[in-house]
Amino acid sequence: MPSQLLKTLGRVTAQSDPERIGAMYQQARPQRDRIDTGQFFTPQPVCDLMLSLALRTGEERVLEPGCGTGNFLLRAMAVLCSHYGRLPPQAFQQLYGVEQDPQAALVALFQLWSYLGEYSHPLPLWGGVHVGNFLDQIVPPPGGYDVVIGNPPYVRHEHRRANVSTSETFVEIVKELKRDYGGFLQKFPQHAPLFSLKADLYVWFLLNATRLLNPGGRLCFILSSSWLDTKTGEHLQGFIQAHYRVLAVMESSRELWFADAAINPVIILAERLEEEAVVAPDHLVRFVRFEALLKDLLPYEGASYWEDVFALGQSLFSKTPPPGVWVQDVPHVTLLKGKGGGISSPWRFALKAPRRLQTLLAESPLPWCQLQDLGTVRYPLKTGINGFFYVTPEVQERFQIESRFLLPVVKSLKVVTSYRVDATELDLFLFSCTLSPQVLAAEGCRGALAYIAWGEAQYSSVRQKNRAPLPWPEVPSVQGRPYWYQIPPLEPPDLLCPRFFDKRFVVPVCSGRLMEDQTFYGLTLSPALKDEATLVAALLNSTLSFAMMESLGRSSLGDGVLQFSKADMAEFPVLDPRALTGNVKEKLCEAFLAMANRSVLPAFEEALQPDRLRLDEIVLSLVSAEGGKDTLELTEGFLSRVRARREKGVGRKKKQVF
Repeated sequence: MPSQLLKTLGRVTAQSDPERIGAMYQQARPQRDRIDTGQFFTPQPVCDLMLSLALRTGEERVLEPGCGTGNFLLRAMAVLCSHYGRLPPQAFQQLYGVEQDPQAALVALFQLWSYLGEYSHPLPLWGGVHVGNFLDQIVPPPGGYDVVIGNPPYVRHEHRRANVSTSETFVEIVKELKRDYGGFLQKFPQHAPLFSLKADLYVWFLLNATRLLNPGGRLCFILSSSWLDTKTGEHLQGFIQAHYRVLAVMESSRELWFADAAINPVIILAERLEEEAVVAPDHLVRFVRFEALLKDLLPYEGASYWEDVFALGQSLFSKTPPPGVWVQDVPHVTLLKGKGGGISSPWRFALKAPRRLQTLLAESPLPWCQLQDLGTVRYPLKTGINGFFYVTPEVQERFQIESRFLLPVVKSLKVVTSYRVDATELDLFLFSCTLSPQVLAAEGCRGALAYIAWGEAQYSSVRQKNRAPLPWPEVPSVQGRPYWYQIPPLEPPDLLCPRFFDKRFVVPVCSGRLMEDQTFYGLTLSPALKDEATLVAALLNSTLSFAMMESLGRSSLGDGVLQFSKADMAEFPVLDPRALTGNVKEKLCEAFLAMANRSVLPAFEEALQPDRLRLDEIVLSLVSAEGGKDTLELTEGFLSRVRARREKGVGRKKKQVF
């Protein structure tokens, strides 16, 4: 620990400014070290909120794994002082922290000791802060733990080894977890990937915390929102539902909570189940979105501070939550995989979707289906060498490449200006040739031959991650093809599904024969729907679908841009066009064609366009009797989510992504 930090610690007490001490310690460590170990300490407002959710009597035995400089423990000390009117002698017998960084543990101990004041008794053997890896065998105190609370590290697989102690090997820890949860794995074998060596470190922390928590005890963790988004997250959801009664999932729509980490954190509050106990299907899980800044919701410091903080925590579960807080109660059973009304990510949807959208989905008289039910959602084109396969008009002119070998390609969402993409208006081409050099020569295709010969004389760049430049025909990404310049032919898509959404929302229908690049997933409709591309486009380009996109997209990218994986897009819910009558189909197609060729505007402008409102009224009339009222309410909910995401994304721009 730097000597300057020790000098500063001597002048600052935990009672006066605990968060400042933790922040100073963070700043004293290299950022790379903090990323590798997942060491990002929790701000005081978040600690206080989580303590108000987790503590009920003031007599619980509390464990903070990966406690860092002890922010949760320090604030818990403050709770006890408020509860008892002074620091009770048993305080150190109630609070326990584990931290593998000895310097951070020393800072935590220094701050905790500053609370002792008149007390001179030694720390109990199992109390205070202990240096060690939380994944090692932790012996609980007599009576076990009633609360496990904290901010476990979010560490990717490639950084994992630095976080495993020398007392157990990397693999042995996973084996131990598998042994301890053998009954769970036997009952739910589909969740075996949860115990993968590639699982994020916070997953292992939650597994270990569950081993140590008493039945009826509360778990309150702040986690990366990836557990709502990823396949590994689905397995974690299954584990949580098997071992806990989930009480609440919370996030902020306004702020990131962590000052220097570009992640979207969520708080989970859950009660440990008795062995073999199950959660009642009608148990309601409360999803909470803070639409006001947390510091503005918390009371001012004063004599009644903690009383007011706990009152805020209780109010989050009332029928009328405080202003600036959005809540939604969702039956536990609908969060089970496959039970969420066709929604592939019901947890994410429950947390992000406008309330009216959730109601429309549940009460729609028309069936919903997934996009993959209408055809094939394919992964975008990978050329292997963009510099060769993407041809500009200038390159075509230079080599006199025959037009038969050039297929118009949509490479970027920037070139999609309307709801229809016309192949004749594209000025970038894919070199698509399946003929051998001998056949090309026999057919007199001198332009294609000249271009291929030029390509064979080119070398790969450093960006292609080769130790040394390679001739393009030898680049690994083009090996295995009959000819290095041959891309397996694909059926032209009927619609283009963007992988990313930001200010503009559009799923364009294709006109003419073209191909898509990696910023899109191509949707090729099934033979029965080949003539219904306009109808499908009308449904996918309604505000109803856009609200679905905003609710189901992953928003962990640089500036808060929504991202969809191929599986996300394939499972995207859409009103089933096969259930519509001829008259309704005609109205939808007419409404879409009326807007198909005009410019796609940013969401806040697009929502007010008369042709857009006409399409939305027709679509919403299919799922609700409220008509225009629903159009307005759904649009307002959609735009509020877009606005919050983009405002939050501005704060993420310069933060460290890990």
